[in-house]
Amino acid sequence: MGVWECRVLDGRREIFYNGTRRSRDEERRSMSGRAGRLPKIQRLVEKDYPERPTIEFSDKVWRMIEEDDYTQEDLKECVRTGRVHKRERDHYWEAVDGNVYTIIGRDTRGRHFYTVGKIMSDDEGRYYFFITAHEAE
Repeated sequence: MGVWECRVLDGRREIFYNGTRRSRDEERRSMSGRAGRLPKIQRLVEKDYPERPTIEFSDKVWRMIEEDDYTQEDLKECVRTGRVHKRERDHYWEAVDGNVYTIIGRDTRGRHFYTVGKIMSDDEGRYYFFITAHEAE
């Protein structure tokens, strides 16, 4: 995450983000736009390694994977080929940017597919948490 700091310039408090004067609203707009977050989500999904997973699944998603409704690769392919269809507030306040993303793309068989997830953080860094996924109609 970036570094926020407050400085007094000419008798006024100014907010700086990573050394650049910005308002918090400017930073939120630049980082949380629907298209702005997709590359970050795609990078997290692409660099998922066994020693440091950057994706996690809800119990609901795990059940569907175990029932052979779809595979982990279907979820990853949806994010790789998809676009952000909808961005909503994370009502649980767990996401690093406060948003939950619905991504519509295609699964490994080329069918329309969608996932819902959010970017989260722990002691080891950021990861993408898949909340649910379904074949799109």
